[in-house]
Amino acid sequence: KYNKHNFTYLGIAKCAECGCAITAEIKHKCYPNTRGNVDYIYYRCTKKKDNCSQNYLRQELYEQQLRAIINKCSLPNSWVNSWLDRLNLEEAEEKASNNDNNKMFSSDIQTIDQKLDRLLEGYLDQIIDPQIYQQKKNELVEAKIKLKEKMAGISQNGSEWLGLMREFIEMAATAAKIARAKNNGEKLSFFAKKVGSDYLINNRHLDCHYKIGFEALATEAGVASALPNNPNYPKLWTVYEQIRTDFQKLK
Repeated sequence: KYNKHNFTYLGIAKCAECGCAITAEIKHKCYPNTRGNVDYIYYRCTKKKDNCSQNYLRQELYEQQLRAIINKCSLPNSWVNSWLDRLNLEEAEEKASNNDNNKMFSSDIQTIDQKLDRLLEGYLDQIIDPQIYQQKKNELVEAKIKLKEKMAGISQNGSEWLGLMREFIEMAATAAKIARAKNNGEKLSFFAKKVGSDYLINNRHLDCHYKIGFEALATEAGVASALPNNPNYPKLWTVYEQIRTDFQKLK
């Protein structure tokens, strides 16, 4: 059933003591009077560096801790729709603001083009000194380039955080379901890498750094079972605003 390439939770964590990779192996035990031959899966440090004292970790305990980590950063059902409604409203407001800014920048660019035309006419009519012409032209062209860069930035990054925030909400909404389901080791492993990074095992204890969004849920809101399934809970918008700010900083 298992081979060296088929251990579900390999590649997630490292040893906290020495930094080496975690490997897995099967131990066979025989219970003649009851269960017969039983296989147990253990995860351990590869111990490629000297003097590592870490012991084996049973797969059942490893999985139990993964589930607790994921469950801790799940989003209550009643919060999901409230957050998505707020996000939709903010998306509409940002689009309107971006359109207004682009119109303003386009108008400024047209004004600069008109100034460049008049500047060229003055130069051709020998009204403007060549040195002054070149200086003013460079200033106007530089201003025009900056405006175009701002427009491009709005087009490319204006709604980037909105997409990241929406993806996060959808994932956090399914976290509790993933954590509590049975026989879903592959999904659990995949989801664990989505919510956290830098997983470390120390004295059979698994820990990680939560990624953006999930960190706020785990820190501010706590375990999912302790979160009030109430859309009027005061921390609902405090946590939302913190996560929104974190995603906006990525722009």
